[in-house]
This record gives sequence, C-alpha cells and structure tokens, in this order.
Amino acid sequence: MVIDGTVVDVMETWPLQLSIHTTSGLYHVVLSESTIITSEGRQPVDAGAVQPGAAVEVQGEFSGAQRMTVERLDVR
Repeated sequence: MVIDGTVVDVMETWPLQLSIHTTSGLYHVVLSESTIITSEGRQPVDAGAVQPGAAVEVQGEFSGAQRMTVERLDVR
C-alpha cells in the first residue's frame, strides 16, 4: 500500500515513528532498520531528513487500522 501525505509528528524513539496527515486521515507509521529512505525518489538520505512539514510518500504493509510498517519512504 502507498500513501502520500505530510509529516505532522516525529517520535524520536527506536524504531522511528511518524504521524502522517493525508486526505484520508491521520496514519501512524513505523520505520525499521531495513526501511529505504530517499529524497525525490533518487538520493538516499538518513532518517534525520524526515521532519514535521515534509511531504512524503510511504510504501509498506498495514498492521492495523491507520498503522503501517514502512518498507520505503520518499521525502519530496
């Protein structure tokens, strides 16, 4: 599943957790050590590039209503 939205909160815990606002509502996503993070779909970046206000596209598997484990995250 892929969702597009804006990061509204970053919980600096391990694993890193984000709240993402989309047109469908608020989603809570969890990154893992294997999550691939890119900028503009090309350049690899570290998790520090994910800040509140950033537009993102995330791809992963839902683990419950409005919860996702992220396989790929692209900061736009």
